[in-house]
Amino acid sequence: MRVLRDLQENKGKKLEQALRALPNDMLIGSADDFLGEDEHLEEESTRPVPELAQDFEQASDRFSSAQTPLEEASLLALKPDLPMLVSKESLCVIDVLAELSCGLDETAVEYLVANRVSALWEKYIHQGRSTIDELLADVGGSWFQEIKRRFFAELEGVESLVIPAGWSFTTLNGERAHPNVMQRRTAWSVREKRRVGNWSGVGTGKTLAAILASRVIEARLTLVVTNNATVEEWGKQIQNAYPDSIVYLDVYGSIALDKNSYNYVVLNYEKFQGNGSHQLVQLLRGFHPDFIVLDEVQFVKQRDIHASNRRKALENLVGNTSQVNANLSVLGMSATPVINNLTEAKKLLEIITGLEFPELAVSPTINNALAMHQALMLHGFRYRPRYEQEIRTEVVTVTRNDLLEALQEGQKSVLRIEQLLLPAKLEMAQPFFRKGTIVYAHYVDEIVPPLRTYLENMGLSVGLYTGDDKSGLDQFRKEKCDVLVGTSPVGTGLDGLQKVCNRLVMLCLPWTGAEYEQIIGRIRRQGSNFGDVEIIIPQVTLDYKGENWSWDQGRMAVISYKRTLSDCALDVYIPETVMISQRALLQQSREALERWIERIGHDGLLALERPRLAVPLPLHLLRKVQARHGDFTVLNQRWSTSRSATTHERLQQDASEWYLYHTLCREMREKWPEHPIERIAGHIRVRPDWIVGDFGCGECLLGQALPHNKVVGIDHVAWNKQVIASDMSSTPFDDAYFDVVVFSLSLMGTNWTDYLREAYRTLKPYGYLFIAEPQKKWKDRIEKLKKEVEIGKFRLLGDIEQRYNFVYLVALKM
Repeated sequence: MRVLRDLQENKGKKLEQALRALPNDMLIGSADDFLGEDEHLEEESTRPVPELAQDFEQASDRFSSAQTPLEEASLLALKPDLPMLVSKESLCVIDVLAELSCGLDETAVEYLVANRVSALWEKYIHQGRSTIDELLADVGGSWFQEIKRRFFAELEGVESLVIPAGWSFTTLNGERAHPNVMQRRTAWSVREKRRVGNWSGVGTGKTLAAILASRVIEARLTLVVTNNATVEEWGKQIQNAYPDSIVYLDVYGSIALDKNSYNYVVLNYEKFQGNGSHQLVQLLRGFHPDFIVLDEVQFVKQRDIHASNRRKALENLVGNTSQVNANLSVLGMSATPVINNLTEAKKLLEIITGLEFPELAVSPTINNALAMHQALMLHGFRYRPRYEQEIRTEVVTVTRNDLLEALQEGQKSVLRIEQLLLPAKLEMAQPFFRKGTIVYAHYVDEIVPPLRTYLENMGLSVGLYTGDDKSGLDQFRKEKCDVLVGTSPVGTGLDGLQKVCNRLVMLCLPWTGAEYEQIIGRIRRQGSNFGDVEIIIPQVTLDYKGENWSWDQGRMAVISYKRTLSDCALDVYIPETVMISQRALLQQSREALERWIERIGHDGLLALERPRLAVPLPLHLLRKVQARHGDFTVLNQRWSTSRSATTHERLQQDASEWYLYHTLCREMREKWPEHPIERIAGHIRVRPDWIVGDFGCGECLLGQALPHNKVVGIDHVAWNKQVIASDMSSTPFDDAYFDVVVFSLSLMGTNWTDYLREAYRTLKPYGYLFIAEPQKKWKDRIEKLKKEVEIGKFRLLGDIEQRYNFVYLVALKM
């Protein structure tokens, strides 16, 4: 372990001294291979990696002022493929190092040999056998011969691997597809080594590699643990590859495993984190699995020193199963095993291998990341495909100073900021929405519904792929819908999108470079029908005389200009920073916005446009607000299926939804044969001395119809001085205050009976209750409405009247 300790404790000085003693031609393509690409490694290798190297404004400025072409602004374009560090000289360098005074320990030699074997594999895949034969034609030293022997032994094993009978995998085009080299190598590695990590890049076919491996080792029961979004996809892939497979997507109920057949149990990671995880582990252990596949293994989520429930459960599962099956095989798969910290990768290695790694430190230093790279490559392999599609990233920007006030109030949460920016982004992105487009939203709440409505209003058919609704995937792949709206689950485990799509609009960015790469990898992958991939990123800025602030540019800068620990641990990139946390970015955004306001001064604030909300909304505002909140049906359903307190809180934070609802109501009223307000007002205006409570007053039409009465409007938004902003289930009025209480089309909310109780409390004895409601809403529930009124201690005056499209009810407080 001398070299590893030298890297961690001595900045690699001894190794560097040894390398400096080598002839120059020996260092070409080899010293960089071992030490990484940073020429200042000695000075920087032990420094901690900060959370954010620049503040919010600096990061934003760097992104917005970048002189590189737009297609180079994406993370993937900024991260070039590593050079093929394999040459005759680099293959001989281990022999030279071994003869120097500092020597090489067993672990270092094993890593260097494995590293060169891996490089030979990539060269073989991309350039063919003849290039390899030329490189390995020399005799060389003992370690050169070991590299040569090991590579050709693996190559012979992989090339001679017999594909088990029954392989029937066909592409989406209906073409029979044979296993590729990476998939065959995975199967061979599982058979020979039993416990392996496959860290190959996105879109290389890791799922099929695992399925092939299960048949090569003749596993009668394969347990797959994967991301919840890909459970069904795994089932389909298994059946596609081997139709005789018996697949279970759950373990509850009656499962009769046939040991004469090939059984697959596919479960999501969340099943291992609840109270029943111990019982689940015991149940699965009793099944005696032969093969455990941990797909997208980063979802095990070990992010700090406190073990997560799912990590502990899976650790117990693998450990307990090993006790009853000494020949258990384990395959961990992920293109991004390191996302947030090195603790994740260390714990994943321990689960996969069943070994401990006390020598691996996890503090975020470059040397520790390099040591983690060594461990990941020793216990697995990584194939990075050469994607044929060119990436073209277009960042479209708009200045929206009118959003300042809303953004100031919305800095309490990331989701709130994204909701506020959505309408502006939709306007910018509109020219890019077309058939064959994926729209990535990251979040669901209050983002997906208005987004879907906006797209449908453009005449596009929309499918969804979110945590709860994945119904749109097959429709989109079969080209039966125009646009697929996806949230975070769209980033993992999906194949086939590259056949029908090459455009991705990112309305909300993910939080890490790994997520960004995974999402783009859905369409930039092998088997694409397109020559390029288009990434559209809308961004909103505030700008006054050259002073600007942008939430979007700050987030994009974090993704585009930072190399993470993952880059170093997987590909020996020297990182500049790790991922900034959401909380930290939100705090920096808030502080940056305050500094921006300070800089532009009072006059600047007065110069900013702030459109006033009114009913009806101006047409340009109507479109923006409707894009954010949805059409009348969406609004009506949202208000009707929420408690009034929830709706009240939401509308207090953003009143635009209220103004939109009543703008759309006004349009609908023009088509009504009768207005309920006018009919109710006819009963009240004979008593101008009555005080009237208009619960859910809207535009205060009742007050306009009763100019001689005192009419007090109550609604979620106090849009004029005659309205009290209040939740109708709990108003600020004294007991027995009103002579009349009116509910005109306002019994909305799951707790509408609370409104009746509040009406009873605020009415004087023998006060009147008037209710008008849509006939369609109460078509089969008229008796329920009557019963609830009577339960509220009111006495009905006559029967419920049904006129035109409405029902009317009058009652007396007893």
